[in-house]
Amino acid sequence: MFYSEYESFLQEKYPSLKSHADLSFSSRNLVTPYEVPLPKEVLQKCIRFVQLTFKIAHLKAYEEAIRKFCYPEDQGILDASVNNFSVLMGYDFHIINNQPYLIEINTNSSGFLFAAALKELKTGDTEPLKKLKASFLKENAFPEKLSVILD
Repeated sequence: MFYSEYESFLQEKYPSLKSHADLSFSSRNLVTPYEVPLPKEVLQKCIRFVQLTFKIAHLKAYEEAIRKFCYPEDQGILDASVNNFSVLMGYDFHIINNQPYLIEINTNSSGFLFAAALKELKTGDTEPLKKLKASFLKENAFPEKLSVILD
């Protein structure tokens, strides 16, 4: 029941998904009907880690420190001017005994869209997608009537 309700919601909200025959398989691997409580202190540790990682990644000293590990042909990447922050960064943590362990950082975390859809289905809250859209528009990354997310 959960998956059929979720898949119907996705197809209604995003009609282009109807052409994807494997939506059922995908949704069963991305979301679950079970809620797992996350202690507030664990969430706070994860949030603090993300804040610090973001801050460090934008320091000139960090750029200079990692430059020596880049191949010469890749040096231009560090010289590129990046003025926007509207990227769907995903920080994947595993929680063991209430201690978060970072597993990976994704720069294309389209899973956000599936999670936001699930939240909207369960609570009616559309705020996560509104905030994402606002971040793109704030930086003038895209005209208001054009948004493209590729994965």
